[in-house]
Amino acid sequence: MPRRPKGSVPSLQHHKPSGRARVTINGRDHWLGKWGSPEAQLSYQRLVAEFLANGHVLPHTATAVQSQLPQVGSEVMAGALADPAIPESLTVVELVTMYLHHCQSYYRGPDGKLTTTYDNALQAARALRLFDDTPAASFGPKKLGMIRDSEAANKRPRVGCNSLITVIRRVFKWAESQELVPRGTHNSLKTVEPLRRGRTSAPELPPVKPVGDEVVDMTLPYLPEIVADMVRLQRLTGARPGEVCRLRP
Repeated sequence: MPRRPKGSVPSLQHHKPSGRARVTINGRDHWLGKWGSPEAQLSYQRLVAEFLANGHVLPHTATAVQSQLPQVGSEVMAGALADPAIPESLTVVELVTMYLHHCQSYYRGPDGKLTTTYDNALQAARALRLFDDTPAASFGPKKLGMIRDSEAANKRPRVGCNSLITVIRRVFKWAESQELVPRGTHNSLKTVEPLRRGRTSAPELPPVKPVGDEVVDMTLPYLPEIVADMVRLQRLTGARPGEVCRLRP
């Protein structure tokens, strides 16, 4: 069997004699549960995220992923659940579902259509799937940093990584306002630094260049008269589309 290229993502394997899923990272087998189960797939994704976030090395403190499933240590929950109003059993996936319902009713434009805030919330929900079954009260800066670093390792643009982290913070800011997570959760997540240009493996977005005049001239005859005039005005003034739309006599 050919050797796996150095630095590549370890693959999920089926151990047929036991019917379990496993992944080998840094020469160590991690058993993830029944092959083909959602729990095994989630455990695999979580381990790979930690592997990527730590520079293709799994920390020695990481054991089988089962230890990361919803078994919260007393030292974590003692402070997190000091307020009896905080629901102990609420998981991240349940919290995200509640937030998405909030966005569906709150973030709508005058025409009733959902705004881009809802789309951003969906992206945050996908990123948080690594911790779906983690108690929301125990989600902290370390886990948020793991998401940031794993997204960067997967070649998400740096700006996109930072935007994603901002949206996830917004989820927990709302949760804190609803007394679903401990007080101070949002502020603790703000300690996670954004990725800096030149100090991360996340790629930079290419600069947005203007459309050539020849392309604009070829397009104008096919536009409605008012839209064509708006394009001509944009070319003369450098205004943004939204600014041109808001112009009044």
